[in-house]
Amino acid sequence: MREEERLIKTMRLLSNSTGVSEAIQGRQVEKLRDLTFGIVISNQEEAVEILDEQGYLLLSMRHRRGGNIEEYQFVKEGDQSFLQSDLLNRS
Repeated sequence: MREEERLIKTMRLLSNSTGVSEAIQGRQVEKLRDLTFGIVISNQEEAVEILDEQGYLLLSMRHRRGGNIEEYQFVKEGDQSFLQSDLLNRS
């Protein structure tokens, strides 16, 4: 499987998981972590950034370089650097 296809598969799993949309809308970061972390580990993603509808960071999960499969660093809310990204389509 190509890398792009693998990433899209993970994105679909995360976005379609029960309760994720509601946790994002309710800004329930701890619940969001509980709902998504298993998927992130299972798919061995290096980094996952979950943004709200305004482009603000809700939750960042980044694998610790050289760490065990389940060792991730978490950052919650506050980082606005994604607002400058061309990846966000804000009309």
